[in-house]
Amino acid sequence: HMGIETARTMSPGRFSGLMANPNLLSISMAFSAFMVWILPEKFNWPVKLLAIYIAFYGMFVSGSRKGLVLVVLLLFLVFMNYLIKLSVPKLIILITIGLVPLMISSVVLLEIVNKYGTDIIAIQRVVKALEGRDNSFNSRTVLIDKGYKMWKQSPLIGYGFSQFAKQSGAGAYAHN
Repeated sequence: HMGIETARTMSPGRFSGLMANPNLLSISMAFSAFMVWILPEKFNWPVKLLAIYIAFYGMFVSGSRKGLVLVVLLLFLVFMNYLIKLSVPKLIILITIGLVPLMISSVVLLEIVNKYGTDIIAIQRVVKALEGRDNSFNSRTVLIDKGYKMWKQSPLIGYGFSQFAKQSGAGAYAHN
C-alpha cells in the first residue's frame, strides 16, 4: 500500500496518505468525486468513472466508515443524476421494468458483500459497530458520557479551551 500508515495500535491497516488521518483521506477523495458529479456536463465519462474509482479507493485504503457512507451517497447521486435526465414516460417504464432486476441484483449483491465484504476494513468496522464490538465506537460513547457529565457540572463556563483530555481523565481529546 502507498501512503503513511497510521499508528498500528489505533487503526491497523488503515492508511492516511498525506492527510494524517484516514477519515480525512477518504472524505477528501470522495469530495473530489462529488465535485465531478455535481457538474456532470463539465466532465466526460472517463473522468466521471475515475472519480467513482477514486472515492472507492479512498474508502478501501482508509477503512473509513465515513468514506463508506460517502461512497453510497455518491452512487445515489450518480443514479439520481441519470434519472432526472429521463422523460416521465421513460422514467415510469424504467421503474416498472427495473424493479425486478433491481430486487434480484440486490439479493445477489448482498450475498457478495456478505461473502467478501469482510475483507474490506470499512465494512468490518461497520459490522463491529453494529455488534457492539468496535473499540472506536465504544470509546467515543465513553467520551460522550464523560463530556455530558462535565457539561452538567459546569454548563456556563466549562473548563477552558482544550481541557477535555485533562479534566475528564480520559486522556483523549473530544473527538466529536
